[in-house]
Amino acid sequence: MAKHEPARGSGPFELAAGGIGYKDSGPNFLAGLAETGEEVAIKKIGNAFDNIIDAKRTLREIKLLKHMDHENVIAVKDIIRPPPREKFNDVYIVYELMDTDLHQKDIIRPPPERKL
Repeated sequence: MAKHEPARGSGPFELAAGGIGYKDSGPNFLAGLAETGEEVAIKKIGNAFDNIIDAKRTLREIKLLKHMDHENVIAVKDIIRPPPREKFNDVYIVYELMDTDLHQKDIIRPPPERKL
């Protein structure tokens, strides 16, 4: 497992081998907080600053989720400290680990096909 330093001092995270899924913005990884063993999910947003719209969307997601406190909304636990500015392309957001997501629960479905 590789250790990664978070930005807000909650301790280093150890990434587990393999990912736990892939979303539109990038892969999600299972990790554990080194000191407590608490399991978390880490979302990697690759090349987050290549497109201004995606960069703003990422910032908006972080800002909104940091202020929300509801049992049905995933909580942002931390942001992993970026490397030196020359190499800072990817953003890593640490979330609480959830059992499932809305796609697995079949709550989010593609829109039905329209018949003409």
